[in-house]
Amino acid sequence: MRIATYNICHCRYAKDGPEEVASVIVGCGADIVGLQEVDVHTNRVSYRNTLEEIAAAAGMPYAAFCPTMPEYRFGAYGTGVVSRLPFSDFAVCPYSDRGREPRAYSRAIVHANGHFFAFFNTHCAHKEPQVRHTQIRELVSVLLATPSFVVTGDFNEEDLAPYLGESIRSVNAGRRYHTFHPGSASIDHILYSSDLEMTASGMFCTPASDHDLLWADLRFRGERAD
Repeated sequence: MRIATYNICHCRYAKDGPEEVASVIVGCGADIVGLQEVDVHTNRVSYRNTLEEIAAAAGMPYAAFCPTMPEYRFGAYGTGVVSRLPFSDFAVCPYSDRGREPRAYSRAIVHANGHFFAFFNTHCAHKEPQVRHTQIRELVSVLLATPSFVVTGDFNEEDLAPYLGESIRSVNAGRRYHTFHPGSASIDHILYSSDLEMTASGMFCTPASDHDLLWADLRFRGERAD
């Protein structure tokens, strides 16, 4: 299965709006994508539900919105998940230390190839490092209690190694992929549990956002390659 994380900057840079973001998702062949900086019905996206439009244009039958700011610009702002894989039990989990700009992570149970795993998506604090570090530690503590998981997100932190320990794998370890354009920073990450293994990874470069899409092919250990 191909996992991707993509900060879409509320479609600000996408000349064709949600359809252009969807074309990036289709182009990379992702099965499930964690999106950050998603606007739903705000005035800066002409009151459109950009998450639903992205999912529809990408041919993703499953989508869920995680509002971190539910009253923002006459709509809501947050993160979202679009997926070809069915998922259930979607939950919005606000961080205990939310900082000046509220932040949260979402959690869902994904059904894939006879397996189940928890799928997390997040966007951690930007301008408040101490808040961000607290949020990362809080999420990691949840992961350590979760047997099988995948995490996507814009962590606004380049080096996650000090937080992860030995049992959590990172696709962007060693700052391999510089996904954020202005500073060429490695702040977008895909994490996964030890029952999964990565067979390939890459970055899908596009002008549709100020971030590039990061993807990874993951499979459960012991599974045969197709």
